Amino acid sequence: MNLICTERGKGILLKGLLILFASMNLTTVMAQKTDFSGIWKLNKENTDFGDHFSPNSIPIQLIIIQKKDTISIERTSRNKQGETHVYLEKLATDGRTSEVLINEVLKKISGSKWSDDRQTMLEISSTYIEAGQDKQRKASDTWVLSNAGMTLTVSRIDENQDGRFLSKAVYDKQ
Repeated sequence: MNLICTERGKGILLKGLLILFASMNLTTVMAQKTDFSGIWKLNKENTDFGDHFSPNSIPIQLIIIQKKDTISIERTSRNKQGETHVYLEKLATDGRTSEVLINEVLKKISGSKWSDDRQTMLEISSTYIEAGQDKQRKASDTWVLSNAGMTLTVSRIDENQDGRFLSKAVYDKQ
């Protein structure tokens, strides 16, 4: 019996094609990564510096260039005297670590990876080592976009010899 020739057969074929099309689109959407690329300015009003962080410890601007397997982040910070400091870091998004000198005495070792749903980036194993001191600080950042990609929230867990501290930096896309 030829199902395509009957009305019932046409209905079954149409439903099958719709299910196939919908599942292909869902697979494509799920495979896409969030794109953090852009210039991001710190929104101080919505940022939670936590109990341990000064407003100078969180970058005032991020310039992010995201490619297939890497993300480059230029971080601009301002110290108490109002001077700006910029450092660039290029991270692989598969968890491999890299090193960058933030300034003449502070080295950062970190890597990043995607969450299972490919919508959140986790900056992992960040270790800050101060030259000439026996101090280490570990931080984990979770990056999430909201507001149709116009807001970037970086939630941080920072651990050092003084304890565990939380902060949340909110950036607006420029």
